[in-house]
Amino acid sequence: MQGMSARSVVVTKKVPLAFMAVASSCRHAFSWRTGPVNLGAVGFKARGKAKLNASTLLTERSLWRVVEASLAGTDSAGLTRDRQTDLLIAELGKLSKDELIGYAYHSSRLFREAYKPELWAVAYIVMGGCGDDCFMDFRWWLVTRGETVYRSALNDHDSLCEEFDKIPAGDIPLWEDAMSFAQQVFDERFGEGSYDRVEQTYEFDRPQTLEPLERTWSSEDEDSLKTLCPATYARWSGNLRF
Repeated sequence: MQGMSARSVVVTKKVPLAFMAVASSCRHAFSWRTGPVNLGAVGFKARGKAKLNASTLLTERSLWRVVEASLAGTDSAGLTRDRQTDLLIAELGKLSKDELIGYAYHSSRLFREAYKPELWAVAYIVMGGCGDDCFMDFRWWLVTRGETVYRSALNDHDSLCEEFDKIPAGDIPLWEDAMSFAQQVFDERFGEGSYDRVEQTYEFDRPQTLEPLERTWSSEDEDSLKTLCPATYARWSGNLRF
């Protein structure tokens, strides 16, 4: 990338060829179950049948402890995607059946809460272009950074500048697979297809139900990106790393 040219926000992101195989996963349609909702109450209707909530099966704080354990005490600095994958799956393996469902709920809720135009602008700048699917993968990556980084990013989107510096060579700030780890562990422990039955029992919101964002920036207007994310733009616009 030799600077940011004007282009639509829905174009495929530009990344070095060495990372194309990873980045291309962003083009896949997003069809994963993005989260149950709160066990204790029955009251959601789906296809005429009441479904359960799941938020009380695991606390949000417990989810963050799982994520923090997967960061191996590194504050994510230099931690490779492969290493964190192994650690995260190992931590999920310690959870009970109900806790895994609760983890799926809370991770999906946090994913949805990060659906903000400012964070999309950050992803667009860093990746040199970022469409809908890319922004989904960016938000899953953000959830795996831990509570401090996640909450800081929601309050100050420019705060991610230093977090990008921690990413080792060969990795990028997108993580599609992170959305399905709980399902993977669930099926491995309780039988192939077991998680499908979870979806029949618990209510899962779909990301497709999110309203389109009213962006405060335009891919055709670099000044709008500079104004919205001055630190990110100054540090990462036109970078050749991602």
